Amino acid sequence: MAAMAVCLLAALLVGVFVLIKGASAMQRGQTAADMIALRTAQRLADGSGQDACPGQAEADRYGAELESCRIDGDEARIQVSVLVPEFGLRVRASAVAGPADAVPLEEGSAR
Repeated sequence: MAAMAVCLLAALLVGVFVLIKGASAMQRGQTAADMIALRTAQRLADGSGQDACPGQAEADRYGAELESCRIDGDEARIQVSVLVPEFGLRVRASAVAGPADAVPLEEGSAR
C-alpha cells in the first residue's frame, strides 16, 4: 500500500513538472512573439518597410526560433517557437502588431 502511494505521488510530481515546463515555454514564446512584433511594427512606423523583419538574432534574445515574419501593410505578423528540451517538443506562439487603427479589436475590447 505504501509503495503504491509513493508511485502515485511520484507520478503526480512528474505531471506537475511537465505542466510547469510547458507553461513556462508557452509564456516565453508568447513574450518573444509579442516583443518581436512590437519592435517590427516600430521599424515599419519608422519607414523601414519590408526590411523591418528581424533576423534570428532578435529571437535568440528571447530563447526562441523565428519561424516567420510577414508584413501586411502596417502590420507585423510574427510566429516563433520555443524548445522544451526536457521533452524534445516545440511550442509555437504568434503575435500581430501595428498602428492601433490597423489591428481590429475583438468585440468588447477597450481601446
